[in-house]
Amino acid sequence: MSNPLARRARIKDLSNKAEGIFQYVGNDNVLFRLISTGNKLTSDANYAVALFTGFARSHQLGSQETRRTIDSIYRRVGELMCLIDIVHAAAGEEIMPEPYESIDFCYMTEYRTMLREAVIRGMPDDYKGPAQNPYAVSLVQPGVGHGNGYTLDEYDDDFSARFTRREEPRDRKLVFRCTKSELDAIKRYANIIDIKFTEEEIHHA
Repeated sequence: MSNPLARRARIKDLSNKAEGIFQYVGNDNVLFRLISTGNKLTSDANYAVALFTGFARSHQLGSQETRRTIDSIYRRVGELMCLIDIVHAAAGEEIMPEPYESIDFCYMTEYRTMLREAVIRGMPDDYKGPAQNPYAVSLVQPGVGHGNGYTLDEYDDDFSARFTRREEPRDRKLVFRCTKSELDAIKRYANIIDIKFTEEEIHHA
């Protein structure tokens, strides 16, 4: 457990420095940055709301775009809390040197509230979401790939008439088991529907 007196002294020292920043940077400059950062945070928050609300309609999100949006909000909140603390210190109040603890507390409180509501509405304890755990997809062998007059060879049997692929979580590589003739059929079918691939992307085990 940290020493309360040492923590009090550290907060006082930081408050002195924050007040000094306000005095030396200047009243107008600090307040201008405060207003500007607040406006930017509002803009980022509104954009995030619009972006994530769109998920209800399209059920699609651009991972890079959403990550940038979230990171931007985190940065703006940090900048705003810093400026608020500086003004706070100039007004004679002690600063909050660890605002992330309050943010983390609110984050987890909201998560627990939402989780409780989901459980009340019937969510099981062992729930696994389809977006985080993609389903195994069963594919039917494309008959068009054989062409007219095709005869079965020694590699064809009833067991391989259908094959299964599994899309691994967060991976777009398709893994499936097939015979050599099925591999040839897949290549022919890919050419028919104009799917581009390289030889390295298809391997026959």
